[in-house]
Amino acid sequence: MSNAFTQDDFLCGCLVADSERKIVYVNGYFEREWGWTSALLLGKNSDSLFTRSSCIFYESYIVPVLSIQKRFDEIQLALLSAKGERIPVIANARLNNEQYLTFWSLFSATKRDRLYEELVEARNALHEQSLALKALSITDELTGLLNRREIKHRAEVILN
Repeated sequence: MSNAFTQDDFLCGCLVADSERKIVYVNGYFEREWGWTSALLLGKNSDSLFTRSSCIFYESYIVPVLSIQKRFDEIQLALLSAKGERIPVIANARLNNEQYLTFWSLFSATKRDRLYEELVEARNALHEQSLALKALSITDELTGLLNRREIKHRAEVILN
């Protein structure tokens, strides 16, 4: 068994940027998953990979965290594919002061976002069903008026 492997074998985007945020290395994941060839990215400012809102977040939060803690973990950003599509990613980065380089690992969060949206939709559907069931439990089916139990409950609330 051979132990020959490269960063291209990893299931995440690996990126290295210099102190001026110029990209000096990307692995093959960028091309396979997001359409960016290394020829298109090398020498380019890393900000051009992210949406405007992610760039603002980078300046206001990530830069200070990196300067103090020298790393950050599991920050959600939005990357732009080579076609300009917005892609949610989870980013980790480490600042190496000796080499003046920032090492990034970027993981696609597309499925995570989809799952979150499905959970929100399910929660909203359950909430609507709960409201409908409550309405059924406090009204008389024939007249549509409040039933005796609900009238008694509301009267106790008002009188106390």
